[in-house]
Parts: sequence; C-alpha cells; structure tokens
Amino acid sequence: MLTLGVTAGCAAGTGGTAAPSGAGGADSGQTGQPGTAASTGSGTAAGEATAAGGAVFGTGTAGTSATAAGVERCHTGDLSTHLGTAALNRDSGVTGGTVPLVYTNTSNRTCTMYGFGGVDLRGPDDPNGPVYSLRRGANPQQDPASGGTPTLVTLAPGGTAHTLITFVTPSGDSVGSAGSTDWIPTEVVSTPPDETTQLTTPWLTGISVLRQDMATRVGTYISPVLPGSE
Repeated sequence: MLTLGVTAGCAAGTGGTAAPSGAGGADSGQTGQPGTAASTGSGTAAGEATAAGGAVFGTGTAGTSATAAGVERCHTGDLSTHLGTAALNRDSGVTGGTVPLVYTNTSNRTCTMYGFGGVDLRGPDDPNGPVYSLRRGANPQQDPASGGTPTLVTLAPGGTAHTLITFVTPSGDSVGSAGSTDWIPTEVVSTPPDETTQLTTPWLTGISVLRQDMATRVGTYISPVLPGSE
C-alpha cells in the first residue's frame, strides 16, 4: 500500500458546499443497529476489481436513524466535507486505493451521525453517464456487512467523522461498464445520513476510476460513517 498526499481538486482539504434540495443523486440511508458514541478512530476497507456485467443495484436504502440521548443528528447545514489523504494500492494486480471523505461539524452544537450516507462521483460524460453512484458495501445484496458495521458517531463542534471511499482505477487494457475508459471524476457529491441536501468537494486530481455501474460485485464502494478523520 502506497500512501500519497494526493490532492483533491486544486487543493486538499477544500471544504464542501451545500447543494439545493432536490439536486438529485447520492441518496441517503442507514442500515444496521446503533453502536456506542465515539469521537475518534479509524476505518479501513480493501477494494477488489471484478468483471462487469449483471444486475444494477440502486444506492438508496431505507432505515431508521439512531441518536444519542438528547443529541440531535447532524444536518447538512451543520457540516462541511473534504477528502483526506489517499492511499493507492498496486498490490496483487489490483490498482486503486482508498480515500476518506471527511465530515466536519461546523456548527456550534454537538450532533450525531449514523449509518450510510449517499456518495456520487461526478465528472465528464461517459457511456454510463456523468454520475457514478457508489454502492454501500462491496456486495450489499449478498453480504450487507461488506461495507462495514454502522456505529453511532458523536461530533462535538469542530469534530470529524468520515466515510471511507474504496475505489478501483483502470489498469492495462481494463475496460469498465459499457466500454468506459479513463474516466476521471471532478467532484464528490455526498448526502449525510437521513438528509436530502448534498455537499460537494473536489475529487482527487488526475485519479481515474473504473466504472462498474453494471457489475454484480464492485471494487468501488463506501463504508458507513466512521469516527475520526481517517
């Protein structure tokens, strides 16, 4: 695993901006049962490239939010986003890596986050379209825990949480769904759990993503919200 200070857009750490309600994409939802409140920690996930083909599974899920006693959940307007440091993997013939999408509580109150949000990568036009909606877990239909176990995360003012994005990049003659090649996203659009409005932050400069919109098991997916910034 090679850890690189890959920048997002023009500069790493660029704060996310809220998009109007109804902007579309990045549906939000939760799965699993609440754990214990936390404010620090880390999460990891490993990507696996797979052959394209098969059914398309939607990114939206339904669930019930979890909150700490007397603490309201974090709303989109309470948060900003940026991408942390990417770790690029060139092992075992699989190319790709991970990057944390970091949520920062910019409000003056403590709030909680729980479960899966929604994450879209947006970029230039592609045979699959300009939006790649990421799945929650590598194989959510057959293995709901493949993306990690949700836990209740409490953010004090200035506190952070993150969703880990695991992604696959093209290698050699690899071709994505619908013949997609060398697709480089420009931005990450995310919807916090239980919210309907989005936050936008730049994608990693020059890093392409292999489109697997039609794959039954994917190598690009997200984790639930985890404590800390990485």
